[in-house]
Amino acid sequence: MKITAVICEFNPFHNGHKKLLDNVKKSSGSRLITVMSGDVVQRGLLPALDKYARAKHAVIAGADIAVELPPQYACAPAEIFAVGGVAYAAKAGADCIAFGSECGDIDRLYAAAEIVGDDNAALNQAIKAALKKGMSHPSARREALAECGYTKAAETLSCPNNLLAVEYIKAAKRLCPDMQFTTVKREGGAHGEISMSGDICSSTAIRCAINENRPIDGYAPPYVCDDLKKYRNSDERLHAIIKYNIATKSIRNICGMKEGLDLKIIAEASRQPDINALVSAVKSKRYTEARIRRLLTNIAIYNIYDLCELKEPDIDHINVLAMREDARDMLGDFSAPATVRPYDKIRLNIEDKLSMRASAVFKAAAYDYADKAYIHK
Repeated sequence: MKITAVICEFNPFHNGHKKLLDNVKKSSGSRLITVMSGDVVQRGLLPALDKYARAKHAVIAGADIAVELPPQYACAPAEIFAVGGVAYAAKAGADCIAFGSECGDIDRLYAAAEIVGDDNAALNQAIKAALKKGMSHPSARREALAECGYTKAAETLSCPNNLLAVEYIKAAKRLCPDMQFTTVKREGGAHGEISMSGDICSSTAIRCAINENRPIDGYAPPYVCDDLKKYRNSDERLHAIIKYNIATKSIRNICGMKEGLDLKIIAEASRQPDINALVSAVKSKRYTEARIRRLLTNIAIYNIYDLCELKEPDIDHINVLAMREDARDMLGDFSAPATVRPYDKIRLNIEDKLSMRASAVFKAAAYDYADKAYIHK
C-alpha cells in the first residue's frame, strides 16, 4: 500500500491546499497522511485555529490521517522543520512526500538540494564568510550561491516553498534515503502575499482579511469559514505570556537563542507596548523578523530544546489529531506508538510536556478547545 505524506500547517486551510490534496490523491492513487504543525507554527505565530480543527479540515478535504508535528519542530528554522516533518512522515509509514512549490519542477529541486548539501565545502565556506559580515543565514546563502556561480540554484531558493522543498529532500537523503518526492506547482497568491483575487490566495491573506473583518467566502471551503468564526487575535495575550516568562525564567537556553540576543530581548520587553513593536525593536540585519518571532514564541512555550539535537529525531510516539474511520488500519503502518485519546499517553507513560505547554499557551492566548481527535465517519 503506497502512502503519501504532505507536511503542512494549514493556517488556515484554503482552496489551494484543497487542490494540492486532490491532485496528490488523483495522481498517485495512494492513501494520504498530513504531518501538521500543532499549536505553534514555523514563522513564530500561534495558528488561527487549534490543531484539532485544522486537522479536521484536512481529513474532510480528503486526507486519511492527520498527525501532529510537535512544537520543537513546528516552530523552528526551515532545516529543522523539514527534518521533523520528514522523520514523522517516515515513522507514519509514508514512502512518498508531496508538496507545493513555486517552480513545480522536481528535478530542479533535486539539483538545488545537491548543490546546497553539507558536502559542498566551497559553498559552505562562502556562506560562513557572508555570515561574518552580519548577514542573516538566508541572505548569506543567496550571496554565496551567486558568488560560487550557482545562479539557477540561487533563483530556486529565493522562493519560500522551493526552499522548504529542498530542505525536505536534504533531510530525507540523510534520514530515509528511499523516500520519494513529488511536487505540484503552486497556484494563486505567493506565500505571504496579502492581496486576494481569483479563488486561491495565501493563508496570510486570509488571516489579514479576518483581522480586518473582511469576508473570506470563496477562498476557503465552507467548513473552514464556519470554524474561523471562533478566531481571536492572540497577539496581546501572547505578548503578556512572553513578558511573564521573561520576568520569571531564564531565557538564555531557549531554542535558537544566541549569546547576547537574550539580553536585548529582556531589555526591549519592558519598553515595547506590543508584540509587533518588540519584534521590530529586536530584529536586525542578522536576525530576521521570522527568527525573532520564533524566539518569542519559544519563550512563550518555554522550548529549551537544542537545535543540534533536533537534527537526530527521537520519536517515541505519533499523536493523531484526526482520521477517517475507515483509515484505522493505517495505524498499523506506524513504526512508533500512536496516541489518539488523551489517556493513551498516560497508558504508554509518555511525557509530552512541551506539547502540553504549547496547547496551554494557545488556550490562554486564543481560545479553549477539547483535546479530542476528530474521527470522520
